[in-house]
Amino acid sequence: MQATAHILREHGAEGLSTNKVAKRAGVSIGSLYQYFPNKTALILALAREHSGQQVAAVAENIGVLAGASVQQAARRFVEATVAVHRSDPELHLALTSEVLVRGLHTAMQDHARARELIATWIRSRSDVQVEDPDMTAWLLVTSVEAAVHMALFEQPEMLDDPSFTEGLVGLVARALGAEAR
Repeated sequence: MQATAHILREHGAEGLSTNKVAKRAGVSIGSLYQYFPNKTALILALAREHSGQQVAAVAENIGVLAGASVQQAARRFVEATVAVHRSDPELHLALTSEVLVRGLHTAMQDHARARELIATWIRSRSDVQVEDPDMTAWLLVTSVEAAVHMALFEQPEMLDDPSFTEGLVGLVARALGAEAR
């Protein structure tokens, strides 16, 4: 996976091949083919791993939020999402592009897990009054992910801009019935 990530960062999907990955990883092409029949399998496996790390970051932050205010929770959710994308933007951009082309189902599964976490958190809160926790979770996860992904595609420097994070925090807080600062 590290070899695949390195090549994707450096050369994109068009520069990725099973032969290059095997060489970079120091394994025989036959050994690689036992686990990954083609470059699409490599990309999707890496995307699943990367996406799983994102969901774990959201889950970790949800666990911390039991006693937090809605505003604090909104901030933690947004900051965790932005931080995951900012940590390796070149890889994330390459994976996002390739998942859209090769395997949207991978992203959809992790999106569903993130929505479940957020919906469960919403239901656990007496200070969050929304008509439909599932729809609210869908809208929040989708909105924040879409904004972060568009920033990655159009203006990656936005991920370092505090006003970008503040705008998303305000969006989430308002959707949850809290006043943004």
